[in-house]
Amino acid sequence: MTRLAVALVLMAATAGLARADAAAFQALGADAQKIVNKVTGDKPEDTAICAGGGEELRSKVVSATKSLYFAGSLAGEPKPAGEAAGEYLKALCKL
Repeated sequence: MTRLAVALVLMAATAGLARADAAAFQALGADAQKIVNKVTGDKPEDTAICAGGGEELRSKVVSATKSLYFAGSLAGEPKPAGEAAGEYLKALCKL
């Protein structure tokens, strides 16, 4: 396989993953999406949030959930929204 063919295959695979991540994100409830956005900032595709491992990611999700809850930004219960956001981010980070 030529380098160009390999590059095209990798680009197609990456695009497929991006679409899958976008679909998974859209499947989250609005509150969970807010938590994910708070954790990832303006770079939802940036996996730098994964660097500290599962416990650090959990801490970030808990902190974001509390912050949004106390600011009155969550419409529903914070626990299920935080759990959904955490599961989404763990999957994104492959943890």
